Amino acid sequence: MLVDYYLQILHYDRRVSLDVDLGPLHVHLDGRPVFLMWVTIAILAVGGIAVIVSRKRELIDKWASWMVIAPVFGIPIWIGKGPTAVVAAAVAVVAVVEYARLVKLSRVDAGLLLVLAVFYPLAAWLRPSLLGVAPIIVLACALPSVLSGDVERGVRRTLFTAFGSVWICWSLAHLVMLGADAFLVCLAVAATDVAAWCGGKGLRRFRWARQPLSRLSPNKTIGGLFGAFVGAFLVLTLLGTISIGLLIAVAFGGLAGDLLESMVKRDAQVKDAGTWLPGFGGLLDRIDSLLVVLPLAYVIG
Repeated sequence: MLVDYYLQILHYDRRVSLDVDLGPLHVHLDGRPVFLMWVTIAILAVGGIAVIVSRKRELIDKWASWMVIAPVFGIPIWIGKGPTAVVAAAVAVVAVVEYARLVKLSRVDAGLLLVLAVFYPLAAWLRPSLLGVAPIIVLACALPSVLSGDVERGVRRTLFTAFGSVWICWSLAHLVMLGADAFLVCLAVAATDVAAWCGGKGLRRFRWARQPLSRLSPNKTIGGLFGAFVGAFLVLTLLGTISIGLLIAVAFGGLAGDLLESMVKRDAQVKDAGTWLPGFGGLLDRIDSLLVVLPLAYVIG
């Protein structure tokens, strides 16, 4: 019976559904979203028991943060693209604020990124073809420096603004582009992060596994990469969405995203992008993997 229910969900069977009626708001979920909702609840419940038994403050803080993150991302994605665009824009705005502080952007440059943080997700919802103007917007990021005649810092300002416009604003718009599969990708990335950590720790007895992928982050090792691919393969198989493209996007893209943010933080000489998110640091520290995985998953997944 349970096996039949699981198989129905994996094949998007619309007979498996859930209706929530909250007066003026009526939400109807079917197939994959229902399955992902119950999987998330189960993971959080089991994880909650494990961290409480461990009595480790850091793990409890991380679990508490996930209790907030999961519904904040999950519920809008399950409802539809409009709410997803709103959440993607809100997340992009917070991430841009943290990024602008890290790289010391001027108010004008930061303001431009804030506009793009809202523009890209809304464009992905209302007119997806507008995401194709990203190269033009990258070039337009030079305008504040050019118009102000900034000879000393103009190039640096332009580079960091243009990079942020793609890395944060454009990438997060792919939460909308992925549609109902966006939460699946987020769930797979979260599980793969844990698998990468386990691979790095569990295989460190082997010399090859201890080799760092980059000097930017000595903790990101070949063993972690191996663990990430194994973890991504298992979780994507369990969720019934395994493919070579998605496997590469989740496993490789996740670690690449971590290293990319490490490079930015190294340049800024800080450990975390923020301090307000218990157990993680800043929001940028939490979504760094997604910023590479999301567009990769859309293109090759």
